[in-house]
Amino acid sequence: MIRNQITIEKNQAAVFERIVEANHRTQWMDEIMSIQMNGPVKRGTTFTQQQKEGKSTNVYHGVIEKIEGPTHFSYKLTHKAFDMRIGYELQGYGASTHVIQYYEVRYKSFFAKIIGILFSSFTKKLAKKQLDNLKQYCEQ
Repeated sequence: MIRNQITIEKNQAAVFERIVEANHRTQWMDEIMSIQMNGPVKRGTTFTQQQKEGKSTNVYHGVIEKIEGPTHFSYKLTHKAFDMRIGYELQGYGASTHVIQYYEVRYKSFFAKIIGILFSSFTKKLAKKQLDNLKQYCEQ
């Protein structure tokens, strides 16, 4: 599991909105080209996420697993090679918010697991960059 944390100089409700709302996520997650929600933002809502990965574009199918505003948000992305859970826990401290981000990947084949191990340092860097981007996006 990948786990990162950061403190953002923005109130908890504003940070939560920028994590939960698809139109905001496409602004601070560089690789995401689009997110098409299939209903309101609530537990069980599905969505399709189109994402750049190098020179290719991949489509992921997602579902919101947990939404407890403004403290918890998590979703699952499904790909042919793996499933990924991405979550955020928020703690407000006045005008600041402490965010814990976690990624958990379950590979669907031995080959996918080997590729995942080979690219694990890249995945860790990407997750950290996303959190840094969230901080910059919230504080602008």
